[in-house]
Amino acid sequence: MPLSTYKLLETLQLDSQYNWLGLILSQLEGDSHLCPALKSIEVCDKPDGDYELASHERMTNRNLAAGSNIKLIFVEMWLRQTPAHFYKCTKGMPCRIASYKRLTPLDLAAVCRRWHETMLASPLAWSYIYLQGPARRKRSSAYVSLFLERSSPHPLHLTISPPFVVTHSTWSSYLHVQNVLVT
Repeated sequence: MPLSTYKLLETLQLDSQYNWLGLILSQLEGDSHLCPALKSIEVCDKPDGDYELASHERMTNRNLAAGSNIKLIFVEMWLRQTPAHFYKCTKGMPCRIASYKRLTPLDLAAVCRRWHETMLASPLAWSYIYLQGPARRKRSSAYVSLFLERSSPHPLHLTISPPFVVTHSTWSSYLHVQNVLVT
């Protein structure tokens, strides 16, 4: 795949079933004027640490030599950097978790077919779930069950934000979610 034919290319997405990253990096290293509009290379792969480090080093050296700023993104590594710290309230500060809207794997899977496949192949993306009340019993239990199934083998991190008004039916819904997790 010669990159010279893609002068206006801004984002290059590489599928995990093809090992093209080495070839792409070799082409970029060989010609510092190749793909001047290129901003990022997204690799849908699960690299080992040495491969990822070596690839980033090659990209950094090429960027320095060419005066470019191409970002090399391993999608699986990006997913591992889930912002779990957003779910914890700072001691002595008001909790703003209710106002924080996190994109769920369901949202990301709806972007395109590639993202759908990426989300389904990434159990770590499903390991954080945030429920904000009031919740309907059937919807909540199905939602939690789906995340529990897709997050395996990773542990499921569940955050439940209480509703502003606690009613018997709302409390019953939360107890039902707890039962789904126990069974």
